[in-house]
Parts: sequence; C-alpha cells; structure tokens
Amino acid sequence: MLFEKIANGVVRHYKKIIVIWLIALLLAIPAVMQLGSVMDYQMDLGSGDDQESIRAQKIIDEYFQESVAEGTIMVVLQDDDVISPAMQEYVLALQGRVT
Repeated sequence: MLFEKIANGVVRHYKKIIVIWLIALLLAIPAVMQLGSVMDYQMDLGSGDDQESIRAQKIIDEYFQESVAEGTIMVVLQDDDVISPAMQEYVLALQGRVT
C-alpha cells in the first residue's frame, strides 16, 4: 500500500524529481572539485614511529636501493671460489636471514 503510493507519486511527478536530482548534482559539483584539497592520504599521520610497518620501511629505505622491480632483490656474490664450502655456508646463512 505504501509503496504503491510512492510509485504513483513518482509516476505523476517524474519531471519534478528529475529537476530536483539535477539541482542536487549541480550543487554537489563545487564540493567534489574541492575534494583533492581537503583529503589527506598520509598513511603515517597519527601513528608513532614504533609501529612495525614504519620500522620495516625505515630499514628498507636505509639498506636497499630505492626501486626494486616487482619486489625482487638480486644478490651478487663475488669471490675467487664461489663453490667453496665457506661460500655455501655464507649463502645458506644469508638465505636464512632473508626468508
């Protein structure tokens, strides 16, 4: 019964409803244009330096190059004998620290 009355009102006054929506849209345009100046996307805003993600980012910034393709880090080892047992132990220890 209620929905029938609403439907009948919409059918009778559809032009007024369209005009109201157009006016509302026009009034909203200035607000939408200012969204960029009022929104702030700083992820660390309000968070302390003791958060784990911030500490991790500081370590990455300090010890690694600025851009790494797809998150891959290539380690190049140079030695006279790269297949020596000492080098193998070093690589396994490094792998354990990275993973």
